[in-house]
Amino acid sequence: RHQLWRYFSSPMSHYGALHITNNLILTMILGLDIEWIYGHRSLLFVWLSSCIIGIWSYQAWKNIIGKGTTRLVGSSGAVYGLIGCRLSNLLLNGDSMIKMEMVFRTFFVVLFIALDIVGYYIDEGSSIAYMCHWGGAAGGVLSGLVVFKNYEETKLESITSKVLIGVLCVYSIAVCIGTYVIKLDSC
Repeated sequence: RHQLWRYFSSPMSHYGALHITNNLILTMILGLDIEWIYGHRSLLFVWLSSCIIGIWSYQAWKNIIGKGTTRLVGSSGAVYGLIGCRLSNLLLNGDSMIKMEMVFRTFFVVLFIALDIVGYYIDEGSSIAYMCHWGGAAGGVLSGLVVFKNYEETKLESITSKVLIGVLCVYSIAVCIGTYVIKLDSC
């Protein structure tokens, strides 16, 4: 609970070779076009914020609800953040995309999240931290809306970006309160 380095070391540790290989391949596939369009700083911001928000969401869920695995390892929250940031890209630039491309991207994101939700209900006793995935996806949407820009940016979008930074900060504070203040079981 008081070991803050675990928030930053968790993405570097994995259950095995298959786990790290899957996360690396998905990060490369999902991050390649984001890096081409928005640059490596934006990609790094989305990846890191999604990872940390995913970890915090899992910890808050575990502390409040009391369900969860005992160990949290892997960068799956960041991978889901790269999936979630595609929704923010669609929200910002959907009107500039070809309709078929927009439909395909939306279908991909919805399918990936739906399969994860189905997996949660089928495999309830699993050691997979689904709340970390979903928190990472939410962090990806929020951080994507903060750093991604519309191809034709307006003043309203600039203001909205600043408001979303505030929302991201409030969400992070709320999750920290859920992680550190509300504790139902002993450490």
